[in-house]
Amino acid sequence: MALRPDHRASGAVSSPSRDRWFDPSAFVTPPLYTYGNSGRNILRGPGIANLDWALGKDFQLREDFRLKFRWDVYNVFNRTNMNPPVTTVDAATAGRIFALFPGYNMRRMQFGLHLNW
Repeated sequence: MALRPDHRASGAVSSPSRDRWFDPSAFVTPPLYTYGNSGRNILRGPGIANLDWALGKDFQLREDFRLKFRWDVYNVFNRTNMNPPVTTVDAATAGRIFALFPGYNMRRMQFGLHLNW
């Protein structure tokens, strides 16, 4: 069972980074057999943003020949989507982010041609 810590300060940092997303010194482990005073879900992670984009064009080459061109771009703005930070306040790694969110990779592009006859 995870313990809820005691909250002594806001825990916010002026410019959060992967190495220090929140200030873990603002939280302490509560005394034995007590329930900490921190509220539920008071820490916010980095969030996720992703935009995929596609552009296509059909060309009529002859009466029975058509060519389709398609350009797909995934994660257009190439935003890094990080996992939530470690929230175990008595751990040495508290407030740090160690991994990227799975499934949200760096920008990828693909081109496609399709000939119909």
